[in-house]
Amino acid sequence: MVYIARFRGEKGIVTQDVKNHLQNVSTLCRCFGSKIKMKNFCFLCGLIHDIGKYSDEFQCYIRQAIQHTIDGDYDIWKRSVMKIDHGVYGAKFISELLKCDEDILIKDIISTVVCYHHGGLPDTVENIKSIPLKKRIAKCDDHKYAVVLQRFKKDVDVGSIDNLIILAKKEIYNIYSKLCGDKEKAFYLNLIIKSVYSILIDSDHLDSYYFSAGIDFDYQGVYIPDKNGHLWSVYLEALNKKLNDFEKKTVKSDLEKTVNEVRCEISDKCFNFGSRETGVYKLTVPTGGGKTFSALRFALKHAMKNGKERIFFIVPYTSIIEQNADEVRKVLHCNDSLLEYHHNVINENNEGEKLTCGFDSPIIFTTMVQFLNCFYDSGTQNTRKIHNFFNSIIIFDEIQKVPTHCVSLFNSSVNYLKLYCNTTLVLCTATQPNLDEVEKPIMFSEHPQIVSDYNVYYEKLRRMVLINCCSASGYTYNQAGDFVLKKKLFVNSILLVLNTISSAEKMYYEIDKKKSDDIRLYYLSTHLCPDNRKNIITEIRCALDRKEQIICISTQLIEAGVNMSFDTVVRSKCGLDSAAQATGRGNRHGENSIGQAYIINIKDENVDKIPEILVGQQALGAILDNDKNHNLDLLSTEAIEKYYRYYNNDVWVKRQQDYKIGEDDSVYNMLSNKKNRNTQYYQETGNRFPMCFNMLFQSAGKSFKVIDDNTTTIIVPYKKGKEIISRLNTSLDVKEKRELIEQAQQYSVNVRNYLFYQLNNCDAIETTSIEGVYSIKDAFYHEIIGVTANGKLTDLQL
Repeated sequence: MVYIARFRGEKGIVTQDVKNHLQNVSTLCRCFGSKIKMKNFCFLCGLIHDIGKYSDEFQCYIRQAIQHTIDGDYDIWKRSVMKIDHGVYGAKFISELLKCDEDILIKDIISTVVCYHHGGLPDTVENIKSIPLKKRIAKCDDHKYAVVLQRFKKDVDVGSIDNLIILAKKEIYNIYSKLCGDKEKAFYLNLIIKSVYSILIDSDHLDSYYFSAGIDFDYQGVYIPDKNGHLWSVYLEALNKKLNDFEKKTVKSDLEKTVNEVRCEISDKCFNFGSRETGVYKLTVPTGGGKTFSALRFALKHAMKNGKERIFFIVPYTSIIEQNADEVRKVLHCNDSLLEYHHNVINENNEGEKLTCGFDSPIIFTTMVQFLNCFYDSGTQNTRKIHNFFNSIIIFDEIQKVPTHCVSLFNSSVNYLKLYCNTTLVLCTATQPNLDEVEKPIMFSEHPQIVSDYNVYYEKLRRMVLINCCSASGYTYNQAGDFVLKKKLFVNSILLVLNTISSAEKMYYEIDKKKSDDIRLYYLSTHLCPDNRKNIITEIRCALDRKEQIICISTQLIEAGVNMSFDTVVRSKCGLDSAAQATGRGNRHGENSIGQAYIINIKDENVDKIPEILVGQQALGAILDNDKNHNLDLLSTEAIEKYYRYYNNDVWVKRQQDYKIGEDDSVYNMLSNKKNRNTQYYQETGNRFPMCFNMLFQSAGKSFKVIDDNTTTIIVPYKKGKEIISRLNTSLDVKEKRELIEQAQQYSVNVRNYLFYQLNNCDAIETTSIEGVYSIKDAFYHEIIGVTANGKLTDLQL
């Protein structure tokens, strides 16, 4: 009898048998696991994860599914049928095989990841005394299990599993022994469990996708050490050619000549540093110092020397992805090898398991939100990507933007990737935060500064001065508009940066009413889709090059990595780090003499619900209050260091770094083996806690949000987005759906849930043929403002 794992097709049904699926998944697991020296451990997980599909219950279920597909009523049938618990059989198998106390570590990890390979890792304990894994295994019928085991033994040499277990034990205990000397060992154990889980579920989903799409995939060749070595060499040659052309560029001023010389020096230092070993490093470079390409030059050389598999650029905002990725593509000519990952376009569901894009390209640009979600979000969609960070290089651009409540979680993931996953990590910024001085610090490598004499470049690269223009009573929107227009009289271009989308929109309308007709007004926020923003940024650059009269109003997204040069900058009061970044958009290339940037305080701009900005304002206020005579250069490293001392000594900041939950708990504690949970279990039951780890994976994941407010991704009808929305409502195969989901990244906007509900109430939201994928009607997206709940805006409003 053929035991079916899955099928594809409607009339011409094609099936995949369980044996083939187990072989494919275990092969992928072994390849991915080899990167962290756990190939046998992960192979074992893959080999047993779906043995429950040998059960009579599952075979009955899958055959009914095939018949209902042929009959054309599968979707209706699926909604009414109960799914079969097939993961529990693999968990029971390993639990029956390993009963000695010395085997508890390998048994508990494998049984957990196998049992819950659909739906996400669970809390190991519920209501103090209930153990979900143990309860689930206990419910597994012994007779049904015996039938499954008999069929499994016919397809797989179970005797070979004994030797596999011996090898797997050595691997997990080798890693665990390294943890024992670390005070954060319990937290790192949570990351090891998630790493194994990531490898298993991604291998499972990949095999599902390859089969469903009819792709003949080379499972044995999926991971070849140093497989991208030739690519790195070609890309480095292309980058060096671009830099040589840059050195020959004609300059307009002595300051621009100095700026270009400094950028070349920094680039050379990064290249030379690339021969260092795997580690955690800092790249501290003044704004406008060319750190993106300098960091890339380091990464390419480092990848060649150390056989790294991927290069990640992790940025704070999606807007930076668009610009930096586009520039890197043009220089390296790497269209097919570079992935921009903006959002999870599709929400958690079964079809999403096959359609979700992975991090499998050689060069990947994504956000800090996506990076942190991989490690700490609930479900499987994000977690499956963790293993792609192994044996890679990760460049964190604008590292000062790490959310305060995520500092401990971020630092620990950085340390884990370096210590156990052979990953090199670089923290880049002009305003380097002291992440090695917090309670749970990053463990930087010895002599971590890639540019060791970075201080000297701050004076050499001075192109702007930052001037405090805050008033005692604050500015109304009307007064702020007048301030901007007054400064505009003396320059061609001016940039105004606000703290919130709401205040940016208000300032757009305020200035639009008052400006003269010869001034072109632009607006940038995350309510515009990536392709729309990219086109607006291109238009702004052209206008700047032509010396046209322009005002650009933007949210914080412009502060990091957006390569534009305005004559003057006005920044709504914020933290000094943000103010310095905004100033970096002024006189960026030194094409003019030293320019001015201004800080103003807008009294009606409400940031009470954004405590990081509020505390940043207070820390900057403390510096300004202590500098009555204006002796302190606000853009100096001295000022930045003072700012971070004020900021990090704030009571709220200290309390939040572990991601505080309520008064007494935190996400960090939930993911650590805290003795109090074991003690509570003993007090309730009189027994020792029966597992070697006690972590609240599900509760932590549901509590975790990089951005406090939940968001939902919607595809917008901007240019090609209209075609994507239209095609998503037609009959498509799995491969076509996945391609469209990837394309939709450029035409999607993350909206906060309050706005999503508001749009839904206006009948603006539409579903697509893919569950969990939403689009918005034409009337509620405008190419100037982006997503709006006001319907189609009139010319007067714009």
